[in-house]
Amino acid sequence: MEAPLRNLGRDGLIARTVYAAVPAKVEYRATDMAVELHGWLTALTQWAERHREAIVDSREAYNREHGRPADLR
Repeated sequence: MEAPLRNLGRDGLIARTVYAAVPAKVEYRATDMAVELHGWLTALTQWAERHREAIVDSREAYNREHGRPADLR
C-alpha cells in the first residue's frame, strides 16, 4: 500500500518540497485544487448535516415500504 501523502501528491492535492539539510527537511502544502476541494467538501458536509433527519426518515419509510429491516440505515 502506498503512503497516503504520496497518493495525495500523485493526485495533485499536495505539493512536496524537499530541502537539502541535515537533518532532512520536507514541507507539504495544499495545492489550489485541494483548497477548492475543501470548500466543496465543507459545503457537502453542511448540506448533509442540515438534511440528516430527513434522510434518515426517508430511508426508514423506504425500508418499511420495501420490507427491509429497520436497522439498515
